[in-house]
This record gives sequence, C-alpha cells and structure tokens, in this order.
Amino acid sequence: PKEMRRKLKIQEGDQVEIVLNKEGKVDIKKYLPLGDKYELLQDISDTLSQNLGFKILISDKEKIIIDTSNNKDLLNENINSDMLEYIKTRENYISKDTKGKRILVERSEIVAIAFFPIIVEADSIGMVYILPSLMPKQLELSDINIIKFVLDFLKNYL
Repeated sequence: PKEMRRKLKIQEGDQVEIVLNKEGKVDIKKYLPLGDKYELLQDISDTLSQNLGFKILISDKEKIIIDTSNNKDLLNENINSDMLEYIKTRENYISKDTKGKRILVERSEIVAIAFFPIIVEADSIGMVYILPSLMPKQLELSDINIIKFVLDFLKNYL
C-alpha cells in the first residue's frame, strides 16, 4: 500500500525484505543489498584509499555507508536527490582536473573528483565516490582502471 511505502521510504519497484522477528511478528523493511556486505566494502575501500591516495565514500540509495576519512563525519549522512538520480541513471563522473564536482549530502557539501555506480544483476544499487586527498592530484588512468576492476569484482561477488 502507498501509505506503508511512504512511511518506510520505499519507492515503487524497490525490493523489500519480509522477516519473522523473535516475537513472531512480521517485519517489513526496505532491502538494502549493500547493508550486509559492510566489512567487505570497508576493507576494499580502505585498501583503495591507502594505495591510490584518495578518500573513498560508498553509498547505497539512501545514505553514505562507508567513509575512509579519519573522522568518518559523512558516515550515515543521507544522499540528496541529485546523487540518487546519478545512481539510477548509472552515470559515471571523472573530473578532468583536481577541482571535481560539488555534491550535497544531508548536512555537508563535498567535492568528488570521480564517482562510479555499483551495478549488480543489472540494478544500480549504490555509488563509489572518490574524494581528493590533502595533496590534490588528478585521477590517473591506472587509478580509474583499478577502481573499475574492483567494481567488476563487486558486481560478480554481490
């Protein structure tokens, strides 16, 4: 029903999870395919960040779920409708310089020098954002190839 979808922030076409809880009641919630892969995504993001020298964020269709920065201040921030549209349209963005593209999240504005959708079984389920480090540098072709390799791995693993 529309009222239930609105209350649970479930859009038409979104997958839902129906489970029987400990009290024997039925729980309905939005299915978030990246949610149960947190440790793997965190390990991959940390490795990418350390080896490429960029900060990495990962979002599902609602919020930032991985933040490799030291203070992790963007973790659990909601993404805005523009970023959701990039996810839905599977749009890549790669900056031609170190300036990047400004993106709004719930309470902050960030600059991404690249972002790539996470596509699993023909569905775009999230986004990987590459943020500049303290020493701004341009994303090299080898960096992009490594990121695309990791996304291909995730597509097959998830």
